[in-house]
Amino acid sequence: MQNFFRSVFHSEQRSFTLLPVDIQALREEMFIPHYWKVLLDGYGEVESGDVITKDGEIIGTWSLVDDVFYTFTPDGEEDYLFFDPFLGLLCCNIAEWHAEKEAAQGVLGVAQTDG
Repeated sequence: MQNFFRSVFHSEQRSFTLLPVDIQALREEMFIPHYWKVLLDGYGEVESGDVITKDGEIIGTWSLVDDVFYTFTPDGEEDYLFFDPFLGLLCCNIAEWHAEKEAAQGVLGVAQTDG
């Protein structure tokens, strides 16, 4: 597995700096650090893209509005579910929503197999 950070040595300063590896490489390998719950595909390059879970499932679309606000629209919906000024808050809200949705589907699946 490719390291998430690449070390760069500065000989004149005798120090190491950690730089993130290319985001495209992360996308191609679908390597998402364990503490990330979702990946906003294309973030930093475009104003909207897919929201992808750690398992590689596309669960919706993120958008940047007026270079200030972030939105999340679940797959199959026309209107956004979350509208947040902070990217971290948006990601937390998406992760919580997705976990609740998965738990509800699990309960429904158990109820259907019991009946």
